[in-house]
Amino acid sequence: MMRPKRNRYRRDPRRVGGPIHWMLFVLALALLMGGVLGLSAALARAYNALLDAPVLTVDAVEIRGTSKLERKVILDALGVPKGVNMLRLRLDVLAARLEKLPWVRSARVDLQPSGRLIVTIDERKPKAVIMGQRPLLMDDEGVLFLEVKPEAYTDLPYVTKVGDKKPACGDRLPASFLQAFQELLKALENSPGLSVGFVSEILWDPVEGITIFANPKGTRIHFGTGDYMRKIQRLRAVLKAVERRTGLDVLEAVDLSYPDRAYIQGRFPKPQGV
Repeated sequence: MMRPKRNRYRRDPRRVGGPIHWMLFVLALALLMGGVLGLSAALARAYNALLDAPVLTVDAVEIRGTSKLERKVILDALGVPKGVNMLRLRLDVLAARLEKLPWVRSARVDLQPSGRLIVTIDERKPKAVIMGQRPLLMDDEGVLFLEVKPEAYTDLPYVTKVGDKKPACGDRLPASFLQAFQELLKALENSPGLSVGFVSEILWDPVEGITIFANPKGTRIHFGTGDYMRKIQRLRAVLKAVERRTGLDVLEAVDLSYPDRAYIQGRFPKPQGV
């Protein structure tokens, strides 16, 4: 008896790419997606639970680097309520809020595992009151950052002219002015008998240089540009000579812009004949 021949052209449904194979693949994919969705839901529930966990709260704020800003101003700018969950905070956003304060040059906010928020501030250092469109504080980089009343900052030099323009808050003054201003102050601070308090008012012109009005009589002193230490030494000699001969009340102006001499102007008494 002969066996029927096997149809070698009939396809096995269990082969790779066959219908059973695709059914198994779709079933496995569905199970995998269901597992991922379930895991995601579980993680979301766990994260929400962490957001409400009492052990991950901010309990204290430490502020470093300030001398002008009050603690309350900083806390108000941060806007972080006590007991807020750590995971709800974006430290870069908090730092950006602080940097909107006029006194803040830059800020960094760190969070310790213990729940302490560390705020480190680089505070601006005021160097002068500048009469621009309004009286403005200038920091050590020449940036005008805050409108003020000059009488509240009598310990700072008062600059009434910076070139021909009236600068506004937020402007950065020319580097040439800042350099001349700093060199003049350094020369005054290093000169015996003179100090920043000797200066009542400062005017700066990019061509003519620096002119000051001196306390207590408002004597006009023109320094010109550069070499301020040597010019101040010459000024001290002039003041000493005038004081010895007539007294300083008669002195109205001194011009020190020349390299080797000083010119003075004042209400000097005329010599009397014999």
